[in-house]
Amino acid sequence: MSELILTPDFIEVHPANLAVLPEMSPEVYAKLREDISGLGLRHPILTYQGKILDGKYRYQACLELGIEPWLEDWQGGSAIAEFLLSENVYRRHLSPAEMEATARRAQEWHRESARTRAEGRRNG
Repeated sequence: MSELILTPDFIEVHPANLAVLPEMSPEVYAKLREDISGLGLRHPILTYQGKILDGKYRYQACLELGIEPWLEDWQGGSAIAEFLLSENVYRRHLSPAEMEATARRAQEWHRESARTRAEGRRNG
């Protein structure tokens, strides 16, 4: 599953999610969709700055199934990459190689975020 569907109700995905987390395979997405179809959405889709921080595939499955997404605003502060790692690395049963690649992407997200904030302070 590499593309999120676009509908009038579509909420943009937060760049941290896109930068840090690996794509979900079509097979795993099919199982997630089947689970949501049978049991409903059991975990909220977390938004931050008006964008989906965690739960982009749950959101997509809800849209496809006609289930009202359960959205909550994330109140975690600035540790975005750490949160995404904590919530997703073990839950998604990533292989050691996928975990390592995800950790590298999280570090790069941190570096880029820090660089952007520093440039904003210098220019502001």
